[in-house]
Amino acid sequence: MVSCSDDVRGMADESSARIDRYCRTAYRGLIRANLKSLFQGNPSAAYGGNNIRIPFIFLFKYLRGPMSQYNLPLPVNNLTRTISRKAREREEEKAATGGGDIFFMRSPVDLTGCDGDIVLFEYSEEYPPIMMQCGMATRVINYYRPLHPKDPSLSPAIGYSSEPPDLPYGSLVYVGRNDSPFLGVIRPGGCLQALENNMFRSPIFFHRVPCTDFLMIRNRNGLSIRRLHTAFCVGQEVPLMEVSGPNSKRANNFVRDFLQAYILRLFLRSIDEPKRIKIEEIRKAFPNHSECSVRKRLKVCADFRRTGEFSCFFKSSIL
Repeated sequence: MVSCSDDVRGMADESSARIDRYCRTAYRGLIRANLKSLFQGNPSAAYGGNNIRIPFIFLFKYLRGPMSQYNLPLPVNNLTRTISRKAREREEEKAATGGGDIFFMRSPVDLTGCDGDIVLFEYSEEYPPIMMQCGMATRVINYYRPLHPKDPSLSPAIGYSSEPPDLPYGSLVYVGRNDSPFLGVIRPGGCLQALENNMFRSPIFFHRVPCTDFLMIRNRNGLSIRRLHTAFCVGQEVPLMEVSGPNSKRANNFVRDFLQAYILRLFLRSIDEPKRIKIEEIRKAFPNHSECSVRKRLKVCADFRRTGEFSCFFKSSIL
């Protein structure tokens, strides 16, 4: 048996639910109207707020393998066992060769994130002047300045130590009073880690990776996931190679040689006999170069012949 108070309470709950649905619908309509007026001034959003979409992120499209079938769900593979198995195989290979350091990166297939240790380096600069390409090597160096001899002009570093710290990454290098690797100085007892190669040197700072972060690896065979343990923030770069000024003689010579090398690579990729390329391919890669300058570089290694496609043929003396 239901009392009268229960009936009144049920009617009140039903009416409040109807009011909530009405307010929610009206609120959504108000948001859409505000978005439409907000983005109306932008030519890319002329269709209003209803057509706003998430920015498109380009992904490489595979033509074969499991990743080529986009309509089928794919499992995500855990790489924990793969990492431990690869580490065990490398230890056995090292023991078989008598120990010591062995460079395991022998082929492009070995440059994968599916095994080994992964360390992330995030640049603090939005547009770093020098960037490394895939396969380029770099080193982590720990610059340590001892407490002795003492420098009366500098106080010891915060948290200084009389012995160099034992860091998991990097090789130790001692620095003195006048041989600092950067424009600033390293205080006595302090240690500064740096990312260094033939192109630049930059200070790095260790960051703890949250336990909720992970790395998703996408290749032709599917999706894989692994944990992230270490990350570094890369500071401002100090170039170790000469950076030529705009329109200087050295910069112009570099652009000239780079254009010449690009033309030779295009000829080597050509499958025609005799080798030939189109001038439009060069102009597309070097839009700031005039046609006269491109033709001047082509005269060194090619004979220009007017055909239906304006092709350039290699000289027989070069190839």
